[in-house]
Amino acid sequence: MRRLLGGILLCICFNAAASPQAQDPTVEIEVKKAKIDALENGSLRFLRENRDFLRAQLDRLRQVRRELNGGASALNARDLLLRELMAGIEAGEDSLARERALVAQRELMQSVSELGELESQLDRLEVLLGGQSGRLDQIEADYAGRQRTALLILVQNFPQQDGPERIILEDEDSMRWEVSLSAEQREALRAGGAAQILHEFVEPRRLHFSLRFAGSGYDARPAVAVDVDPARDRINLLSIDLARLDPSSEALLPVSHFQR
Repeated sequence: MRRLLGGILLCICFNAAASPQAQDPTVEIEVKKAKIDALENGSLRFLRENRDFLRAQLDRLRQVRRELNGGASALNARDLLLRELMAGIEAGEDSLARERALVAQRELMQSVSELGELESQLDRLEVLLGGQSGRLDQIEADYAGRQRTALLILVQNFPQQDGPERIILEDEDSMRWEVSLSAEQREALRAGGAAQILHEFVEPRRLHFSLRFAGSGYDARPAVAVDVDPARDRINLLSIDLARLDPSSEALLPVSHFQR
């Protein structure tokens, strides 16, 4: 700043001296340095006042090296077998589609050689269909062999008045189970006993049953809907309480679900 002001002053003096024809008297110019108050910076003051706190926070930062596992696991032999079977099924379907397209294009046989080629194609179709059937049998055997979900349905107690003589259970696929109750069995139920009406292996999905009663005035009573969602690979026990069963009432029956 001082150099700049000095240069300006020198330039003004030089111009005044270099003009001899000027009639104006010499003018003295005095340059003074203006005092500028220092600006207060709020951010710097904040950092300066909290310097110890900021240093303590920076000291807490540490670089930590960790080894993470992606969670991948090896496929077992059964998974590899199923994958191989599915790949074979897809390849077989492509081959079947190609062979069927070739057979469909044969509208007219013109020579014995074409008849022989057709016979060869039919033989290949038979082999492919046999392979597909074998793979499906393997998948079915694997599924059936691993099926361990069972459902056991019992009825307990009995109404004090005359109870039904038969209990009929039907599923959504029209499968039907019927249990006939003798006088002794009805007395045993009335005393707190239980009677089994179903014990089957089932699919681990939500199942829908209808429960009906027959005999002793219960034939006209509407069926009772029974739904159960069995747990996979468990023995699921469903108990239906018949203590409040009434031929003139459509009230729901208490149902208990246990697993073992």
